[in-house]
Amino acid sequence: MLQQESQHTEWKETWCVDYLRWLFGFANAQGGRLLLGVNDKGQVVGLPDAAKLLEDLPNKARDLLGIVVDVKLHTEADLPYLELAVQAYPNPISYRGHHFMRSGSTLQELKGAALDRFLLGRHGRTWDGVPLPQVQPGPCRPRPWRGFASWPSLRLVRRRLCPSLCCAMTRMTCGWSSRLTLRI
Repeated sequence: MLQQESQHTEWKETWCVDYLRWLFGFANAQGGRLLLGVNDKGQVVGLPDAAKLLEDLPNKARDLLGIVVDVKLHTEADLPYLELAVQAYPNPISYRGHHFMRSGSTLQELKGAALDRFLLGRHGRTWDGVPLPQVQPGPCRPRPWRGFASWPSLRLVRRRLCPSLCCAMTRMTCGWSSRLTLRI
């Protein structure tokens, strides 16, 4: 009997092309391994076409996923099984336009806000750093910026961290077009 299934380990008795999703999920999470020829109790039941899959799976993963999968053949009690090990990838990996991630011992398809957060995070960005379509910097009026610079939360910034930034904000003129990101 092998170790338990976990965030980093999944067992499958046979091979199915849909199991490529698990490889994507591991690549998008912290890496992991898929064991083929092992039942849900962790017992090796054997994989009849293990030798053929040993050759086919690395190529299939490379062609469809664009990632390298380490495929190893093991035997236990004369029953062959395969271990497919995937490293975590820094870039998002998709399978036919879908993104998957391993969470606990389940495979999750990322959609909506979770997908946005995942994709932005992989590129080192957050939602507030993404440009909005059809929004362009335009002329500023100095008066609203004076009010903004006098907010109580900015008083601390003005006094302790960067007085020149707050002074610059109060002296802005029309036509200012650079981007300002202030994190408090």
